Amino acid sequence: MLDISGIFRSNGETGSLAFSPLLSRGTEGSNPAPSSGESHANWTAQDAEAVMWFRRAIEANRNFAFTHLSLAAALACLGNIDEARAAGKAGLALEPSFTIGRFRAGARSDNLVYIGGRERIYEGMRRAGVPK
Repeated sequence: MLDISGIFRSNGETGSLAFSPLLSRGTEGSNPAPSSGESHANWTAQDAEAVMWFRRAIEANRNFAFTHLSLAAALACLGNIDEARAAGKAGLALEPSFTIGRFRAGARSDNLVYIGGRERIYEGMRRAGVPK
C-alpha cells in the first residue's frame, strides 16, 4: 500500500501545513506567489509533481475523495481544466457534500504562508468546478 503521508509537509518554524509538492516553496516565510522571486516554471514543476503523487495515491486507494479533489486542484493550476473537472467529479461522486467553503472552514492555522497556500488550492478547486 502506498503511504501518502509524505504528501503533507509541516514547517515547525512557520507553522504551515501544505501539500508538499503542490504548495511548499523554498523561501521560508515568503508569500507563496511566483512574484516573490520564484519562477513560474518552479510552480509548474511542483504542480506536475503533485499530480504524479496524487495519481499514485488514487491508484492505491480510489475511494478517498480528497485525493481526487486535490488532483483536481493541481491539474487546474497547470491549466488542464478538462482533466481537473473529471478529477473533481470523481471526488464529488465519493463525497457529494464536499464544498470549498467547508474545506476552508477546516483550516488549522492563521499563518499567512499556510493561508496563502490554501488559497491556491481553493482557486484550483474552484477552476475544476468544485462547489463553493
